[in-house]
Amino acid sequence: MAYKRTACEEAAYYLGPRKRTEREVRDHLKDKGYSDEEIAQAAAYLKEGRYIDDYDYALCYAEISYGKGRASKRIISELEQKGIDGETARMALEDYRYENSIDERELAVRQAGKLMESERIESEEDYRKVRGRLARRLDSRGFSASDIMAALDALMREEWD
Repeated sequence: MAYKRTACEEAAYYLGPRKRTEREVRDHLKDKGYSDEEIAQAAAYLKEGRYIDDYDYALCYAEISYGKGRASKRIISELEQKGIDGETARMALEDYRYENSIDERELAVRQAGKLMESERIESEEDYRKVRGRLARRLDSRGFSASDIMAALDALMREEWD
């Protein structure tokens, strides 16, 4: 007869390669056939030992995501998809932005500048097309409408000066 890991052992094994959210661990254990009671006990044990911590996970995720040029709207959405409640995600992002002096408007300007490098503007029509394309790309990265407009205005002022 093969040895079956306890729910805690299975969760610890699953946590080995990288951090995971509580929901990811719970879903994994459910998929492996553990009972709800075993899952709850394992989750409580792992939370008590800080092996799973959704706030800490959100901080690490924010660091990686900001490094990829994403903004808070997209980061929060992705964290919610991973099972972290919106309030925890917002608190973690706010703390991360404060501790690292991150200005999303400035980040939007930098991202727009990178995207603009491959664009050519030779007419008013080109200007409108490029502006729309950049706005959509920045929106997909999670920037607010006000940050997008400020970034595009700053970038276009530079372009036409």
